[in-house]
Amino acid sequence: MNFKRYKYDEYGSRNDSQKSVVKANVDKNDSQNDSQKSKITLRREKILNLLRYNSNTTASDLSKILEVSISTVNRDIEWLRKNDVLEYIGSSKGGKWVVKL
Repeated sequence: MNFKRYKYDEYGSRNDSQKSVVKANVDKNDSQNDSQKSKITLRREKILNLLRYNSNTTASDLSKILEVSISTVNRDIEWLRKNDVLEYIGSSKGGKWVVKL
């Protein structure tokens, strides 16, 4: 029988070609995440359109319409607020969303 012998680095990790494949995937994912963090995605554009149509729409309503979790909607709303695209004016119950674009 022929067994593969792997070299291990000082941390006990196997040192083979899989490491470079994993690193390439991580780098690719990082660049994808960076681009998603820096632009208005299609889902965020849909949120803006829905809020333009009805400025009293709730995150729960948006999550049902877009078929995503409330956490995802909240994360997108937070991104839009931080990037000065969306603003909430008024009290938590009687306020409304204002789209700045």
